[in-house]
Amino acid sequence: MRQRSHRGDQESSNPRTSTTAASNQNHNMSSSSSTKKKVVIIGYGGAGSQFAAYASKIAKYSVTVITPFDYMEVSLSMTKVIASNEVDHNTAIFPLLREENVEYVIDRVTSLQDDSVTISNGTSIPFDVCVVAVGHDIPYFFPHIGQQTMADRKAAVAEIQRRIREAKHVVVAGGGPVGTEACADIKLRHPNVK
Repeated sequence: MRQRSHRGDQESSNPRTSTTAASNQNHNMSSSSSTKKKVVIIGYGGAGSQFAAYASKIAKYSVTVITPFDYMEVSLSMTKVIASNEVDHNTAIFPLLREENVEYVIDRVTSLQDDSVTISNGTSIPFDVCVVAVGHDIPYFFPHIGQQTMADRKAAVAEIQRRIREAKHVVVAGGGPVGTEACADIKLRHPNVK
């Protein structure tokens, strides 16, 4: 979590911070004590969605979520989903769970500064607190840029399912938890695949 420092009541001889301190002091004098802290959450998987749910219930926060996807995915279910022949993936891929009092921006963050983020259309979104909860990325098992909509992601999953269904051999690189689950799920549902 990155938090911007407010030094409105301190003098500084450093030219970079003295401007910030002076502007914060002026801002603090002109705004009421009820001004909400701006919280920006980048990413909306397990951690980002939980933090948004928590922060949205605290009156002193104004919460904005930035995510490139208009859906959510239960990543732990994806090894089973890609190995299956299911057409409907509603148990693993579903619309965003939108919290009350949260603004959602469906876009990519292109840069992160000390007090703002910039999204792909050039818009700058200021914050007091920024939570970076972008998770991790495993090819085939997690959505990628180009799969921003739920329809795009379901089409990509259907293509992976088709390729596994038609394959004679499947190579899984890695024997960690995801690789092991993928091997087991593929072999269970496609016993003839080597």
